[in-house]
Amino acid sequence: MCKRGYTTSNIIKTLRKGIRTFEVSLVKGFLKDEGYYCGEVNNDFEDALDNSVKIYQRDKNLVADGVIGANTYKAFRKDGFLIEGNEPELFGTTEEKIRDVVRRHSGKLIADKNKTNPEPTTFDPDKDLIVVAIRGFNLNMGEDQVNDRSIYDDAHFVITPEKVIGFEANTDPNGYRKGRGTGREKGMAMLKTGVWFFGKGRHKGTPAFRQVAPFTVIRDGNPDYEDTGYFAINWHHGGNHSTSSLGCQTNRPNDFNRLRDYIYKYGQENPKMKNDWGEIVAAIPYILINKEDF
Repeated sequence: MCKRGYTTSNIIKTLRKGIRTFEVSLVKGFLKDEGYYCGEVNNDFEDALDNSVKIYQRDKNLVADGVIGANTYKAFRKDGFLIEGNEPELFGTTEEKIRDVVRRHSGKLIADKNKTNPEPTTFDPDKDLIVVAIRGFNLNMGEDQVNDRSIYDDAHFVITPEKVIGFEANTDPNGYRKGRGTGREKGMAMLKTGVWFFGKGRHKGTPAFRQVAPFTVIRDGNPDYEDTGYFAINWHHGGNHSTSSLGCQTNRPNDFNRLRDYIYKYGQENPKMKNDWGEIVAAIPYILINKEDF
């Protein structure tokens, strides 16, 4: 039995034949491990999955209607559905591929000295917790094969020496706003791909991650333009149905709470830096790449 790391509260949608969503792939992976489903693990709820769910429901003395709601999720949980960790395979990739991203960027895991940190800070991928963010990782969501803003079609992978776990994510703003300059008329900001550094902090009064070094963003304009500095490009929870991001990095609420607690626990021995509020915190390298560079 393959046990994984969601709880049913993370699966917010009732699933039925014809739907196309990330949660379907979670169910397919679980039912495949249990021997009920033999098809391709993807986001499509097709006839093969419908039949598999009905067989499972009959075996568990449930109404065999093929609809995955509260009672079916409850039965899934009793069989070990999504308990221990979101393995990369659940996202259609492997731990080795994720760790390869870290290896390719290992020479960039040095935070330059800046106005809050007087000396460079170096991170060790063999010892420290590191995050890989992949923009456009799940292009089957929203408009097909397009990295949509305001949709959780990206991914966060949290890497420790012992384990890699993944979470659905958003790395984009939730809309467009063309502008100019760096003042009140500035354009909407999107974090540029690269290696950045976050640390523990708060966002609008709730636990989050804040900048511990300057970030470079791409602002909407005509043409788009770069801007570097401290912009409160935080990493915090969004909503279940909205990414709630003006350029920040976000996850659905339950995902973010689990991810945050995991990073707080296993990243506490990372090198310390000052966040943009001047607090000394464990710092986290954040490697942001595009799907085509994965």
